[in-house]
Amino acid sequence: MHILANRKGLQHGQKTGPITINYGFMKALFNIELSYDSGESFSITKNSSETEGRYRKLHHLVRADFYAAMLLQAVCHATTYDINNVNYASLYDALCMWYEDPISFYEFVISLKKFEQLGLITLVNRKENGRFDIQLRILEEDTYFIVSSPVVFTKGFTDLSLSHWKLFFAALLQTGTGKEKVLFRQFDNEQHDNMMHKGLKQFLHKHQASDVKRLIEELITIPVYNEKPLFIRPKEQLTYKYEGRKLSVAYFSVHPSWILSHKKGQKYHFPIQPVVKFSRFAWFIQHELEQLGLTEHFTNNIPLVNELISTLKPKGKVLSRHVLHKIREYIREQHVLPTSLTAFIQNVSRSRMKATIENLARTEGVHQWIAPHMNGEVKEQRTEAFVSRMSYFATPTLRKLFKKGYTYLQRYYTRLALYTSNDYKHVQEFDHMPMMKEIRKTAARKKVCPAAYAALEKEALEMWEANPDWERWQVTNELGKWLLDQLEHLPSQDTMAVLPPGVQLEDILLSFS
Repeated sequence: MHILANRKGLQHGQKTGPITINYGFMKALFNIELSYDSGESFSITKNSSETEGRYRKLHHLVRADFYAAMLLQAVCHATTYDINNVNYASLYDALCMWYEDPISFYEFVISLKKFEQLGLITLVNRKENGRFDIQLRILEEDTYFIVSSPVVFTKGFTDLSLSHWKLFFAALLQTGTGKEKVLFRQFDNEQHDNMMHKGLKQFLHKHQASDVKRLIEELITIPVYNEKPLFIRPKEQLTYKYEGRKLSVAYFSVHPSWILSHKKGQKYHFPIQPVVKFSRFAWFIQHELEQLGLTEHFTNNIPLVNELISTLKPKGKVLSRHVLHKIREYIREQHVLPTSLTAFIQNVSRSRMKATIENLARTEGVHQWIAPHMNGEVKEQRTEAFVSRMSYFATPTLRKLFKKGYTYLQRYYTRLALYTSNDYKHVQEFDHMPMMKEIRKTAARKKVCPAAYAALEKEALEMWEANPDWERWQVTNELGKWLLDQLEHLPSQDTMAVLPPGVQLEDILLSFS
């Protein structure tokens, strides 16, 4: 075990130990590239073309994929290969604990979503707290594991190229545990359904054998950690075999420093433990329960008390008092506690929090990323999901997250505005008005801020409903004329919000928590 220059070492003075990597999972990871030439892509930024570089090849391994794969195997449970009660933020925080030079949050999330799409992992959402469980795909016939040195978490290792990584991990998996072995690999061999066992040229997607030879030589000569390289030359034979002038076979070994034996009693898996420490808040809840006469309903039921505290803690004291009053009202009417305490708390909180969260998001400028380019019921559902996730945080915390997120979103998740009239369809009651189509086209042409225009239509609806003579308003188009006049006073917005498919605003905001 070593003290590395990662967060474990620098902030906590902890050593970083070895982990076990599962052959079946790594085989499935490498076999992504069996369809390397399929051309299948997935978009990471909405409304973009492939020429803009905003598409990624689904069946191409990238550096972030190995970061994610190592992290998942480090924090999963040893026998079940699952990871429980996490979110993207807690997983990324763990990644930063392990790696000396971590990738960005965005790269990490994209790899996880790619793994999910390809079936390497399964995500199951927990409705009660907005987190999820992960199950790694482990095939029964490939359940054996190899001990991996913590060298893979060092900057010396991550500074190497992707091809270096692939060659090292394949060699480590071929070597196994505890004993140095001379490996031989053919340069050319296309006839294999296991990507790791193909010829080195095919495995590394190199056209020239000389390029593969250069990679092997670099792995033999470049010191990675403690002045030691990843590979060594065989002691009793040449490194390369030729057929005529053509490179045929390479012989090499993993450096003995990186070949570890499995030791009984040593820990190789480090599951993420949700931290629940609410001492002062727990006293507050106990006091409120006593004041409301609810203590008897929670006495001698520690799991229920913990559920109450952990669910209410992120909501703050003001909303918690409101929820406890609602619980008392429910007990008085039904004479029992709600069947699902967490679900009851969320339902009570949601209606009150929805207005607060949306107004705060609008004030801090992040509202446009909640449901970009969505309308009607789809937009409402997306907004409800956003509010549900963010309702776990107190208002001051939300304000900080929104402020931090806005700068980041403005930089990475906007593009020049290209609005259509559909971006301005908000009040369905106005769809039949003769002038409305032209009004919305005008708003799109002027690049009026969609959020400001939405508020304007809602104001117009209130005016319309308050007027007793609906027919006169409709026929004379007074309301339409008023809307056109108000357009001149609304702010414009030259950029528009964009988010990659599958990435939600709350995922990005939670990375700042």
